[in-house]
Amino acid sequence: VTVGARAVASYQFVHSHVGFLAPTAEAQVEPFRTNVAVALTLGKVLDIELADKKLEVTADEIKNEVSAMTAKMGKTIEEVVKGGAMSRTEVERQGFMQAAIDKLYKKEMSDAGAPAPQGDASTAGIMRQLYMRRLLEKYEVRKRGEDPAPQAGLFADVRKRDGGAVV
Repeated sequence: VTVGARAVASYQFVHSHVGFLAPTAEAQVEPFRTNVAVALTLGKVLDIELADKKLEVTADEIKNEVSAMTAKMGKTIEEVVKGGAMSRTEVERQGFMQAAIDKLYKKEMSDAGAPAPQGDASTAGIMRQLYMRRLLEKYEVRKRGEDPAPQAGLFADVRKRDGGAVV
């Protein structure tokens, strides 16, 4: 039952963000373009949040995340790149995003005086997903094909809902 509930929660989480971030209706049903759109938009949101909180993700933090990701795959980064599934840049971007999410989440927990999350890795993962959902809800994303459309040449405009500049 627990595994099933987690699977349903994960499915709903991913699909709610696909609708929020995908640049067109077609991209919402096409996973590869959607993954690029989601990654670029999420990366921009993380950049904004890190700057607002005067935080940085270090090269060592990225390296540690990349090592953890590739270890879960049972491969080295060289094997992942050689397999053609992802470039080194993409693996490192994913490492950056995970490190940024962790840093922002821990900062928010610390600022709130909340203790570090207890439990297994899946519980911590669910809490981080909920944090990301709340974080993304602070932003308005105008996607190509919508009215009003984003600025010409962009797949999306990203701005804080409280009136921030378009990025």
